[in-house]
Amino acid sequence: MWKKEMMLKTLLLLVVLAVAPLHAYVNIAMDTALLQLENKYENAEIWLYGASSECYKCELSFLLYSASSNATNLTEYIEVNTNFPYVFNISIVDLNVLDASTNSSVQMSYHFGQHGIYTLVAEGNNYEFITKVEPDNAYLPLIVAACILAAAAILYPIALNIFRRAIRAQRSKNPLAGENNHFVDNEGAFAPAITGDSASNKSGGGKKKSRVASLDVFRGICITIMIFVNYGGGGYWFFNHSVWNGLTVADLVFPWFIFIMGVAMPLSFNAMFKRGETKVSVLRRVVRRSVILFALGLFINNGHEILTWRIPGVLQRFAVAYLVTALILLFVPTVGARFSRVKKINEPIDPQISETDQLLSTRITVFKSSFFPHVLQWGVALLLLTTWLLITFLLPVPGCPTGYLGPGGLGDGGVFYNCTGGAARYVDVSVFGEKLIFQSPTSQQFYNTGSYDPEGILGNLTSIFLCFLGTQLGRILQVHSSPFSRAKRFAGWGIAFGALGTLLCLGRQNAGWIPINKNLWSASFVFVMGGTGFLVFTLVYFLVDVWRVYNGAPFIYVGMNPILIYCGHETLGYLFPFSFETQWTYTSHSLTLASNLLGTSCWLLIAFMMYRNNFFVNI
Repeated sequence: MWKKEMMLKTLLLLVVLAVAPLHAYVNIAMDTALLQLENKYENAEIWLYGASSECYKCELSFLLYSASSNATNLTEYIEVNTNFPYVFNISIVDLNVLDASTNSSVQMSYHFGQHGIYTLVAEGNNYEFITKVEPDNAYLPLIVAACILAAAAILYPIALNIFRRAIRAQRSKNPLAGENNHFVDNEGAFAPAITGDSASNKSGGGKKKSRVASLDVFRGICITIMIFVNYGGGGYWFFNHSVWNGLTVADLVFPWFIFIMGVAMPLSFNAMFKRGETKVSVLRRVVRRSVILFALGLFINNGHEILTWRIPGVLQRFAVAYLVTALILLFVPTVGARFSRVKKINEPIDPQISETDQLLSTRITVFKSSFFPHVLQWGVALLLLTTWLLITFLLPVPGCPTGYLGPGGLGDGGVFYNCTGGAARYVDVSVFGEKLIFQSPTSQQFYNTGSYDPEGILGNLTSIFLCFLGTQLGRILQVHSSPFSRAKRFAGWGIAFGALGTLLCLGRQNAGWIPINKNLWSASFVFVMGGTGFLVFTLVYFLVDVWRVYNGAPFIYVGMNPILIYCGHETLGYLFPFSFETQWTYTSHSLTLASNLLGTSCWLLIAFMMYRNNFFVNI
């Protein structure tokens, strides 16, 4: 076992050492370029206005002014963001003409490169960006790290297989040799060990029932990416949350975790009922867990500044979605309970059910057997979703158009400056006040907005629906035993909800009736997240549980202690070795990526050590 730990540590060190030297020691910030304006007109002034293309419907802001070439015609440098193209308006004022209506303007766009130094030269009818210093390849550190990890993922199983064969050969020659190789007997740490029953079940000679290990793997993938994203995602924009509308990698994992939380609920509740627990005792467990999650979220948010203690948060959202979904499952009745499972061929006839009803139950489609008994529960979930729609589009918000879904600030020409999120922010401010919600939303950088909380009150309604949507996948796992029977239904649900979410936004970032928006947790967003959740789980399920070509390491270990790992990374994340900083860390992606990979890998190693020592924390 100690050799495996050394391999993990060596791989971690190799990635950090390979990525860190790629850093360019410059004084320009990461994802930033320098731009100046050169005016070669003899009797004309030039005014340059611009904005990032990511700032949707924003008024262009003043950037640079250059007098005629008779004066100093080179401006000072300004910083421009390189993540997205810039849109410019060049206004030319002819000093020989008094009539302002004769002034001309030119529209153009340009995508700058990181650490590049550029000059916009205006001469005659030509406007050209001249590159004075070539930009860096901002993605080179990410490519190097990805190649190292991919190579390790390919070579590690090969090396392990060679190692195992060598041990077997040694044992065949000397049967006593294996006694001194205790670390070989602990292969369970890298095997799909959590697919078996408890020891008591095995010793009792009961029928062995495999646990769906892919649940832990999927959960672990979500938490691992969340940690990497929260540490900075290497500074790459797609590893950070969307500015407003749209999707990035960072936007996927939080809703996927809520989805997978819903998947586990019918499975865990069913196990509790089989142990003889009542609905009241299960409810006590649910309330206890929800209260602990909410309290942990409050602790992580602040903990000492009472007047600015943010109330909403990630763990709070988990708590609310879990509690309400559990209440639906426990207390909203099912219908046609005798049809809640598929009747197997040649199964003995139940004397308490008429032959007609049993024949009918065998003709009930597999889809209905996992869906039809729960139509009342679906009704409640859809009612919550409808409530979100009604409040979002019908609640009057002072000073804002009813049903506004935009970012406010500089968006929409600055007309709705204080309307960020429309009804969502209005509800939060009305309940919590402005100081007790998130003060630095992602929209602030480009739209210059004020406070807005992406985990606010209104988004709880759609989060609950997403969690409930996950219960459908759990019920399919309960009702159907054939992997391909399960996969067909996973794919059907996934494609249906993914298509519905895509339709609502017309497949574009800033279009449609309801854009995909993680800040709002819009209906289209949760539909797409639910749809992709079904599809991604299908892939993980086949790799881990069906084909068994992947044992889930290292994500499976994180998935078995998800809340502890998440709270640990939030509490200790900015201490060494979980992160480090130098004076150059934030001037390029290389050191930032190295720091974030180091921190994430440390938590993967901690999760592995907890698994190896059989240390699990359940709340």
